Amino acid sequence: MEHPADSMAGPMIRMLQLPSGQRTALVRNQCLTTPSSIILPSICDTLDLSHNNISAWPKWPSTDMQPILFQSITNLILSYNSLQRFDAPLKNTVPLLTGLSLRGTSIEELSELKYGIKGLKSLRCLDICETPLWERCTDADKQYNMVAELSNSCRALQVVSGVRVTLAHRKHIRTSKSSTTN
Repeated sequence: MEHPADSMAGPMIRMLQLPSGQRTALVRNQCLTTPSSIILPSICDTLDLSHNNISAWPKWPSTDMQPILFQSITNLILSYNSLQRFDAPLKNTVPLLTGLSLRGTSIEELSELKYGIKGLKSLRCLDICETPLWERCTDADKQYNMVAELSNSCRALQVVSGVRVTLAHRKHIRTSKSSTTN
């Protein structure tokens, strides 16, 4: 016998309590197309939404509709989704992010990625390996320029897909801008 509440249930969420005290919510392989249906049962540090069908990070109609418990998330894993765009910057729903994995997504444009991470004041680690955007960085110069652009957009960034952000990356963008304005 099927209960009405069962048919309206959201995706199955597995909670992991790690020895370090961190809590992870796993919502993997649930065929989700949008994270807006997720209701976290408690506050978590990490939200793993990998291996779903999310193609766009949604813009919630109002702040009342945004998942409040997403506010505590410091690590967001969106790997291996068909994610192509951000309808709103991530700072609107997960403002405390320190780590973001977009590995294996369909992000193609640097401007799209910069829009998505805009305003994330604590983002230190960004993984964009196996994306069309990163795959276009076929040589060290292209990779260097992309890391420099991203570090300029997100000042706290320390690592982009295994590449450490250096002072030279940060100076590179400032030097490029000042030489084009002269």
